[in-house]
Amino acid sequence: LWNRGKLAKSAIKNFLEKKATYAGSSIHFLTSEFDFGPVLDRCFEKILPGDTVETLYRRLKKKENQMYVKVLTKLCR
Repeated sequence: LWNRGKLAKSAIKNFLEKKATYAGSSIHFLTSEFDFGPVLDRCFEKILPGDTVETLYRRLKKKENQMYVKVLTKLCR
């Protein structure tokens, strides 16, 4: 939760600086509190040696895009 409310590249920078082993992203319903709505889905990406903000961002964004399709498909049924 230490990245809650951070924008994508800022959050990824935090993952790298904290020497995390995985980075993650979530899709959630919006509430009056920023980034606190019920979570609809999450995805995670292993942080590799030598990862930069850009390399990790690209891999995580690819998973996020797949997750959006999955969540929107479920919501539209």
